[in-house]
Amino acid sequence: MEPSITRRDLFQQRKYLFNSIGSLCKFIYTKATKLNKNAPPLSSLVELNASRDPNQTALFYEDQSLTYSGLNDYSNQVAHYLLSNNVKPKDVVILFMENRIEPLVVLFALNKIGAVAGLINTSLVGKALQHCIDLVKPTALIIGEELCDKYEAILDVNDSVSAERSTFYMPDSSTYTSV
Repeated sequence: MEPSITRRDLFQQRKYLFNSIGSLCKFIYTKATKLNKNAPPLSSLVELNASRDPNQTALFYEDQSLTYSGLNDYSNQVAHYLLSNNVKPKDVVILFMENRIEPLVVLFALNKIGAVAGLINTSLVGKALQHCIDLVKPTALIIGEELCDKYEAILDVNDSVSAERSTFYMPDSSTYTSV
């Protein structure tokens, strides 16, 4: 029997998982490398859990949470939006967001598309941030609203950062209310 990521694995690692997005990616990578190469993408596990147990909590961060159904629906919306804006499989998309639920939703959306996420350290500013963006050579960038100032500061200095790249801004859902 092949190893898989179970709810118990996620539950036992919950504190480790949600300390940072980097920790989550390391956990997923470690688990994924133990799976065979023909294992389904991580987003398939979300879809499977959404169909089996849609109301079970999939993610929680501070005072926010998403069920598997909500996570699957939200990541599908983001994936369709990105696809409609020319993000394709194998494209590299920079994800520059602080810790919150949305970066995970975007990671699942990119996984559904088959695009690759380039995670950028949120403490970078100026030339270091610009260097990381240039090094990754992304086709698109997804910037959290909390980091717009850092990103726009490098645009003021160098317009080549945004040349031929789509830039998407992701609002922080904890800062707005639905009507």
